[in-house]
Amino acid sequence: MRLCMKRILSISFLILTTAVFSPAQSSRSEKEIRALLDRFGKAFVEADAATLETLLADDYVHTNSNGGTLNKARWLDYIRTRNAELKSGRLRVNSYINDDLKIRVYGNTAVVTGRNTSGGERDGKAFSLQLRFTHVWVKQAGQWRRAAFHDSAIQQ
Repeated sequence: MRLCMKRILSISFLILTTAVFSPAQSSRSEKEIRALLDRFGKAFVEADAATLETLLADDYVHTNSNGGTLNKARWLDYIRTRNAELKSGRLRVNSYINDDLKIRVYGNTAVVTGRNTSGGERDGKAFSLQLRFTHVWVKQAGQWRRAAFHDSAIQQ
């Protein structure tokens, strides 16, 4: 009887601590992800391949709205090309805003949905884009990394 009571108390304590600490952990993870989204966006605008490389999972997959996919190495090659375009003045980014963000944390995985609005000039011609996106972030060895991305153009 005593052993049964100890088990019940232990299980009750485990349930209570999980219920109490899980929302706090989720909230902390959401804040971490939000900060990483800001860092990622800044590095993307600046075409900072070194920073972006640290924020991507090794098995990263990037799916574009046209259905094409890029692995981590190929996407970072794209970023390096973009960096050269920025330095040459061929590309200028005037705005890059992520909003309507929803962050859902499921243990060591987070799903982020939102909208990106960006604009600038490429080869002297103005561009303006609006996209809906989904990011999947995973926590590996204590670090959040973006594991997958997909976007769809919003018709303007």
